Amino acid sequence: FGLGLHVYPSIRFAPFFLPAYWLLEARGAGVGWRPPLRKLALFAAAALAVAAPMLLHYAHHPEHFNYPHRVLSVFSPGVKTEEVPVHLAHNLRATLLMFHVAGDENWRHNLSGAPLLDPLTGALFFLGLVLVWRRPASGPLAVLLVGWLVAMLLPNLLSVEGVPHGLRSCGVLPAVALLGGIGLEGALGFPALRRGPGERPVLAVAATVMLLIGGWTAFRYFVVWGNDPRVAAAHDGSFRAAARVLRDSASGVERFLVANGSGYPAYGYPVEAQAYLFEMRGRPPTLLGPKDASRLVLGGRPALVALIKKDDRVLDILRQLNPAAPIVEVQAPGLSPESPVYRVN
Repeated sequence: FGLGLHVYPSIRFAPFFLPAYWLLEARGAGVGWRPPLRKLALFAAAALAVAAPMLLHYAHHPEHFNYPHRVLSVFSPGVKTEEVPVHLAHNLRATLLMFHVAGDENWRHNLSGAPLLDPLTGALFFLGLVLVWRRPASGPLAVLLVGWLVAMLLPNLLSVEGVPHGLRSCGVLPAVALLGGIGLEGALGFPALRRGPGERPVLAVAATVMLLIGGWTAFRYFVVWGNDPRVAAAHDGSFRAAARVLRDSASGVERFLVANGSGYPAYGYPVEAQAYLFEMRGRPPTLLGPKDASRLVLGGRPALVALIKKDDRVLDILRQLNPAAPIVEVQAPGLSPESPVYRVN
């Protein structure tokens, strides 16, 4: 819980699935309320200690906690009240379908549109859900796993963009994996298998199932998804390629980045600039904002000028400020005409 706060904002919903489980577990232990409360306090203290660095960061930078410039959820002021039921209905349908029918379309997170689970894992997941509710002794476990699913799907259900969103739903993965394991255990315990010639065939079936799941997932991840050029593009591939052109330029060449992206501000500039700055962390460029046009008066000095987003107006200004200078768009592997780099002089 504490570590999760350092990973992704959706972990903030995790505490919602603990109370019902804790109450059932404490009541069934038969030792009174004091020992369970002591354990809960230790758990909360440990989680708080691990989360403390990020909580301290949020205290100093509250805008990183609530993202005031972004419209992300149905609670955002920018969402009209009459639009909320429409968003919720769409999100519920998309969330229910994303595991087995149609998943996240964002290439950063997924094979675009592919279900989050392969057919075999999906079937075991369903079987696990049925089994935890049917077993009389699994009350606390059922409440924990089903509550985990519901709570960690809330970030997806309450969003207003990108639904279904694989990254916002990643908090359900441990529960999905556990339910799939319960389903596999239950399948191997079916009477038809128990009447077989012994334990070895059952273990062989289990090993085969796990190899099939692992092999299929590895193929889709490392071969199909990993080699698709759309994945690189979705991970700011064109920005990084442009940054490498600037980074690898000769020592006498000035390097400028026109920060004209449309992303929300990060440290005073559109967030797209961070991809350039990361690639060029050893040789950072000169960042230019809307009021920095005069810095592009080069006086004959050689320079490379990168634009986060192609804009003919910026190119016209560059030509006006350097009327006699040759200006050529750079061609290099990975560069996109939508995020060009120009060589001046």
